[in-house]
Amino acid sequence: MRTVWQKRSIPKAWRRAGGILIPKEKDATNISQFHPIALLNVEGKIFLGVIAQRMAEYLHRNEYVDTSVQKAGISGFSGCLEHASMIWHQIQMAKLEKRNLHAIFLDLANAFGSVPHELLWTALKFFNVPDTITTLVMDYFQDLQFCFTMPEFTTSWQHLEVGIMAGCTVSSLPFTMAMEVIIRASKWVIGGQRLGSCWRLPPLRAYMDDITILTTTVPCTRSLLRKVGRTSVGTRMKIKPSKSRSISVVKGVLDDLQFFIRDDPIPTISEQPVKSLRRRYDASLKDKDQVRQLCKDINAGLLAIDNTQLPGKLKSRCFQFGLLPRVWWPLAVYEVPISTVERLERRVSTHVKKWLGLLRCLTTTGLYGDSVLKLPLTSLTEEFKCAKTRLQMTLNKSKDLVMRENAPTLATGHKWIPTRAVEEATAALSHADIVGNVQQGRGGLGLTTSCPAWRSATAPARRKMVVEEVRRQEEAARWAKAVTLGKQGRWTRWEGVERRRPWT
Repeated sequence: MRTVWQKRSIPKAWRRAGGILIPKEKDATNISQFHPIALLNVEGKIFLGVIAQRMAEYLHRNEYVDTSVQKAGISGFSGCLEHASMIWHQIQMAKLEKRNLHAIFLDLANAFGSVPHELLWTALKFFNVPDTITTLVMDYFQDLQFCFTMPEFTTSWQHLEVGIMAGCTVSSLPFTMAMEVIIRASKWVIGGQRLGSCWRLPPLRAYMDDITILTTTVPCTRSLLRKVGRTSVGTRMKIKPSKSRSISVVKGVLDDLQFFIRDDPIPTISEQPVKSLRRRYDASLKDKDQVRQLCKDINAGLLAIDNTQLPGKLKSRCFQFGLLPRVWWPLAVYEVPISTVERLERRVSTHVKKWLGLLRCLTTTGLYGDSVLKLPLTSLTEEFKCAKTRLQMTLNKSKDLVMRENAPTLATGHKWIPTRAVEEATAALSHADIVGNVQQGRGGLGLTTSCPAWRSATAPARRKMVVEEVRRQEEAARWAKAVTLGKQGRWTRWEGVERRRPWT
């Protein structure tokens, strides 16, 4: 690798890739319905990954990429969560305050496979990337070849004359820089939405090739849309109007205003719902349908696991490691009331007790609590609270100043509020700093592990500490409930060693 750096020449083996096709949808038959993934040389991926990391640090240190607009490629930003949360918050505030808001989700046709290499070189030159890095990246793309393996045959070697490959560690960052060039050429046309007297949101938001226009007037929206269309044509990238969507809120009410790209109409959200940055938008501009779908998915998953011929312990394991991780994202992103989550947890607990052969009267304290005999199960309500707390901390402590100062408040109903939970956990951790490390349990001095200090912790460490504090408060609530139980809470007075039941 040191020789490659000194000679500024990429070995031939690093520029050969084997590709596989991943279907984008069910029953895919056309080549456009597949997504190619490149399998590259491991040593080359390590070397190019280091190059990409240095480029990202260079761009971030010199503020060449506006992280309020484009968050992809720069570490330290939860781009999907921040963009999706802010867009949804602005839509809800427009409805609540009877304001105007126009959001357009643009879809670039085969963006990764159609970006011209000349645009990548222009972006590298525009951002003053050092010559050594530029030479290595250009040499890498000069003779980049790949082949695809099918069940019946393997294709011959094909030259990558346009576009980038998914799976390459260095290609995504030049693509991000190319998209930044397009955004910079377009966003100066109008100003974004003003928040109060100090802050103004950017009129464009992007995550890789997902571009969202967010404006307050129809003329500004059409002007910016024309500029983005002309810029994309100039860079030989095409916007697909049929895959794009528009949302128009006029005086707090959804309106069917029509926008166009080169005389082609963009469908409205009333005509066809859209999913952008893994968040679904429909004509109701609410999350009720998504919450219903989440409940259906969980119930269907529980029934599917229950209908298998596996032993009860393996059924519980399928839920813990198969079904539960699949619902973390919708639980965190959508506005799910805490009462709905508690109702779902009761359904889950019923199935788990059945699978493990436990009595129906067993409380959730014994099922999910950290008791003398702890089962390796996770409470759905606890995971929901941790996910919402983690997201609220991510928004409140974002590296993006605009996001940090205007962080939206997550809606979970009136029974439990994430902002209040974050404040209570932060106060408890600050108080623990004042008290210092205290001895817990019957072990001698020095046997207990010391906790990290809140005042000196980094932002990711603080986020983790707040989530752990929420878990500790949930466990304290279970203990308080267990003490009031005559029989099922008798273990609180036992004198014995705690046991943790593993899956094996």
